Amino acid sequence: MKSRVVVVIGLIAAVIGGFAVFTIMKNRDADPESRVTNFAQCVAAGNDVMETDPPQCRTVDGRTFVDQTRTPAPQPSDAPVTADHTSLKGVKLVVDAPLAGDFISSPINVRGSVPGSWSFEASFGIEVLDANGEQIGEGFAMLDGEWMTEDMVDFTGTVTFSKPSTETGSLVLRRANPADEARFDDSVTIPIKFTN
Repeated sequence: MKSRVVVVIGLIAAVIGGFAVFTIMKNRDADPESRVTNFAQCVAAGNDVMETDPPQCRTVDGRTFVDQTRTPAPQPSDAPVTADHTSLKGVKLVVDAPLAGDFISSPINVRGSVPGSWSFEASFGIEVLDANGEQIGEGFAMLDGEWMTEDMVDFTGTVTFSKPSTETGSLVLRRANPADEARFDDSVTIPIKFTN
């Protein structure tokens, strides 16, 4: 008789334990914080986004997720300054002004040379970004010659930008991509400093 009582008590304990585990797991799945595994989910769950470079999102339980879609703005360095640059896809460009690390103010005049094929109808885009990667100005560079060539062609452009919230930033030259196809995307990023 005692053994039956022990078995019945054991079964009741197992049922109660199973129900408790089920309830805990159900409540955990209902909590959006428990399903956060990346930056986008962290933001969607309403968590705080820190203004770092790149941005980071922190959950209530202290986990941190970095925005992998944005790359930090390059910082000026003590490396020798050159007008020669290589794009993300290995295209050689020359940017005579501004040089890496130069102080700039709005409007900025940009000049150099690119392969004619880097433009469309003799133009390509220019952006000014702050150190957080936020665009504060954009414009176009115009080629001073034939654009349907692989030869280097001189260009000039002017970009007006709003007052930056950071001391440094970057100038980005973007290859013209009228088809808006990712395979044609290309750019050169030049670190710059802002005057007061």
